Parts: sequence; structure tokens; C-alpha cells
Amino acid sequence: MSCVSLCLRSAALVWYGLLFSMLVQPANAGMILKVDPVQKELWFTGSDSGTISHSGSYNVEWKTPGLVTSSQQVSVASALSLTTTPPGLVFSSFFSVGQSGDMSLYLFADASSGTNRNLQITGNGTHISYASLSSGYQTLLEAAAANSVTMSLGSSYSGSGFASVSLQTASGGAVPEPTSMAIFGLGALGLAYHKRRKIKA
Repeated sequence: MSCVSLCLRSAALVWYGLLFSMLVQPANAGMILKVDPVQKELWFTGSDSGTISHSGSYNVEWKTPGLVTSSQQVSVASALSLTTTPPGLVFSSFFSVGQSGDMSLYLFADASSGTNRNLQITGNGTHISYASLSSGYQTLLEAAAANSVTMSLGSSYSGSGFASVSLQTASGGAVPEPTSMAIFGLGALGLAYHKRRKIKA
């Protein structure tokens, strides 16, 4: 086997591995809150599911450890796709930044009565501006994202079975790195070369 053939086959194997890692995601891995400090935007990726019970209303909260202090809020309802089983609830969704650097995500649905329901939450990629926050609160949010702060499910509300929500810094959309593109190109070339050898044989 020539050196070129070996390199192309190796590249093809790497390409298969990258493709598999993108397609296979762990179940109920939780959501990620992406923060773009350049565009002053945030959005959610990933999905999660759990159970919500009725206690005067339906509400779920994720928060950082400690007491939530005086805060400023951003409505994130358009950034989350929410589905309940049985259906019928309409949720309000807010992300809050506290003056001590505490963070919380709160979902609320008003209902006079009800039973336990399954709630499926999916980040739909819609970008929300957080430019309305005061500059100090923006700085706190961006620092939390840079440090990959995690918000855990609060115990004082009616949600259970949900994973944590992590904050991450992002810069615009997901653009493939040059190295990744080169690997994909070599992989495609390796597959074409292998197919051509089979046809000749």
C-alpha cells in the first residue's frame, strides 16, 4: 500500500469519526446558553425534558448557587420551544442576572388547577439581544459565560428530572474551522480514491 493511499484512508477514517460524533448526541444532555459578547446576544442550544407538577401554577427554575439578589431580566420566550404532555400550557420565560453575579432561568405557566405533565424544552437558536441590561449586568453575564458557569435545577419550584443549564461564550454562528474543513476534504478525497480503486479491480 502506497503512502498516499494510507494517508487518504486514514483521513477517511477521521472523517467518519467526526461525522459520527456530530450525529450521535447523549440523551437529555441539557441545554446550553450561548452568549455573544460582541453582538450582545444570547441563545439556547440543546434540549431537555422533565416533569412539572401543579402548585398554584406551573414553574421551573434553574439558578446558580446562593441567594438571587436584585436583578435585571431578559425575556427569552422566543428562544425556547416548549411542549407539554398533555398540551395546553402557555409559558413565560425569563433569564435574570443578579447584581452579585447570580443567574437564573425561570419558566412560568399560570393554571388554576392541573396534574403532572411532561415538559420538553428545546433551544431553537433564536438570538435575543441583552443590550437592554445595564453595562454592569452585561459584564457579569459575559464573565459567567467565559467561566462556563452552570445553573442547576432549583428545589423550591415544581420541576424535576431536568439537567443543568450551562453558559458558554460564543462568537456568532457556528463556522467550521479551517482544520476541520481540511479534514473533511481529505476524507472525501480518500473515499473517492477508494471507490475508484474498487471500480478498477
